[in-house]
Amino acid sequence: MTITVIFPGDDETAMFEDTFTLDESAGEQNLAETPAPESDADNDDIARFADEAETENNLPDLFDTLLFTTMNLDEVYPEGGRIAESSENFINVTSSGTLTDVSLAGFGGVALQADTGVDDGAHSGLFTLDGNEILLYSDDVAGSVVALGMAETVELIGNVVVGTEKTTGDIVFVIYMEETEVGVDDNETQLQFWMVTFEAIDHGADGDHDNSVDFGNFLTLSASESLGFDFAGAPAGKSLFLTARAQSGSDIGIIVSATTEVIQINTSKATDTSIGFGSQGLNSGETIVLTYVSGLPEDGDFVIPDLDQNEADVEANILFDNVVSVDSGEFIIAQKVGSATAAVKVTAFSTEAEPGDENDASGGFFAGFADDVGVDIISIRVENGDGDLRAESTDGTDENDNGIDIDFHPDGTVTITGLNEFDTIFYGTDGTHERLWITGVSGNVDIGGISINQPASDFATIGDRFVIDDDGPTTSGSIVVQLDDDTETG
Repeated sequence: MTITVIFPGDDETAMFEDTFTLDESAGEQNLAETPAPESDADNDDIARFADEAETENNLPDLFDTLLFTTMNLDEVYPEGGRIAESSENFINVTSSGTLTDVSLAGFGGVALQADTGVDDGAHSGLFTLDGNEILLYSDDVAGSVVALGMAETVELIGNVVVGTEKTTGDIVFVIYMEETEVGVDDNETQLQFWMVTFEAIDHGADGDHDNSVDFGNFLTLSASESLGFDFAGAPAGKSLFLTARAQSGSDIGIIVSATTEVIQINTSKATDTSIGFGSQGLNSGETIVLTYVSGLPEDGDFVIPDLDQNEADVEANILFDNVVSVDSGEFIIAQKVGSATAAVKVTAFSTEAEPGDENDASGGFFAGFADDVGVDIISIRVENGDGDLRAESTDGTDENDNGIDIDFHPDGTVTITGLNEFDTIFYGTDGTHERLWITGVSGNVDIGGISINQPASDFATIGDRFVIDDDGPTTSGSIVVQLDDDTETG
């Protein structure tokens, strides 16, 4: 996966370089309130409320409630001019695949953790006036926004960064991100940000009228994407395996097989390519295995559409370099035969790169199944062919709704009963996996529409665009006047 971050304000016609700047001086510093000097005009300060009666909030309701109700932070300091709002399209993100999530992260794209009180936050590169380091955490409510009193449950993990003073545990600043537009072909999104400070940040003492600090490479954006696989041109009929490349044209691929080298899968090309078992669809006790890989042959040998029927029957032609770790995915019931109730069991495994060459140290592709380690499936969602929800369980508890039974088992597997043709099954695992088994329990079905989600598979550094300004100390003749970071205006 590759993501591209664009700052539209970098266009040559932009009045100022596209940074997002909060000025900790008293009062709002922005183009309207302080058109001169330019160092104040390019700031992005806003008032908390848009009216004197304080009935119209300039902050998003969710963010305001999080700060001043759930986290119960003091309002006085930020309402003195320490709230900033970026442009609606401050950052545009595009992906080589389908974007499934964009998150604020720390150095190197590493996910931020909730504050557990043990000073294990990520570095921010910033310090308070007392010289205490400020650590970065995800939102304190750990994504469980029921406490916010909002009408709906909202997932905040990745959308909020909390800057906490290492020594005291006091919250110094909070950054909030919202997607303002999900763009073309689901591979683009626009992001807007808000930043609020609750304590003065050290800007150094170099005598500059407007000292600035930024987050450097300590603040990043990480992105996850969904990848489908292109089975167009697959050999029809029985095969030992199929290798297909991701539709984005990336180096990621999928190997579809049965559980042993003596059992074949069956490919139907009546409409879109779907996969069954043996001479027909997937029946009770039969298993289709999906293995997610990368490093496919560059010349396309043994990969659809250059994989022919004879090649697809030879285990040694299963070639790849590495396995790909994913935390969720989906597949479709492409066809249902007969009136019997359709049910499948889904099992996830962690595995290693074990290609098809029997002379490899692993002993070959199928021999490598023996030491796979199970990974618990913790969420299931079933939608019909129109995209309407039939049933869902996001916490590993059994669910019965609209004719669908979702049964989680102690061994980490899950059985879904009552499936119809064109239903889509979305699943998520506790951690990452590289292999998935889909086993028939009852009825007869074909599988298609396979895709996977890569967690945080790429990141981009944005911290140098997030700036906090303030007035530094000034000198006149031999008299030195020391100004606190949070007092002087200008």
